[in-house]
Amino acid sequence: MGDIQAPRLAATVILIDAHNSHSFRVLLIKRPLNLRVLPGYWVFPGGRVEGEDELCSASASEAIVQAAIRETREEIGVALEKQELVWFGRRVTPDVFKLRFDTHFFIARFPANAKICLAAQEVEEMVWCTPVEAYQNAEKGIWLVAPPTRDALRTLASYKSADDLFHGGVMQEQVENRDEILHFVNSLQTQRDT
Repeated sequence: MGDIQAPRLAATVILIDAHNSHSFRVLLIKRPLNLRVLPGYWVFPGGRVEGEDELCSASASEAIVQAAIRETREEIGVALEKQELVWFGRRVTPDVFKLRFDTHFFIARFPANAKICLAAQEVEEMVWCTPVEAYQNAEKGIWLVAPPTRDALRTLASYKSADDLFHGGVMQEQVENRDEILHFVNSLQTQRDT
């Protein structure tokens, strides 16, 4: 256990496109296969807190928000303001992993008139879909989706509207399913070996 690292702070943003009051879609991006962390996985835009986020922040909380804004801009070209981010939940990578993250999830409405510009080195493709569709793709194994993203999708799928989500939405309690985690770890190792 000596080589287990303390979790690094990270942030991810769930962009919400509410085209009417009764349904909403979320933006997911697919990570290229050449990346070190979660290659080929469907995720929300985001990443770890960097030194530049810490330099312009007075606290760890502010640095997390700065990372959420910066990563969204870098990966998909969408500029967000801190007041647009609503904290949604947190997941910490279990200690069965060497590389660990303490990830804070935020939700934000997709800005009106925003244009998406994908960073080719970080994003292979993107899709807008309902949380139910994304969760089903994850459950059926159609998409590679890490447990924290799956937890977020499961929670999002339980909300009938974006308005309900933005008025008190929070990720469901983290369920530590050791078998699921070990299966996930083994699938990552298998990917690296092929």
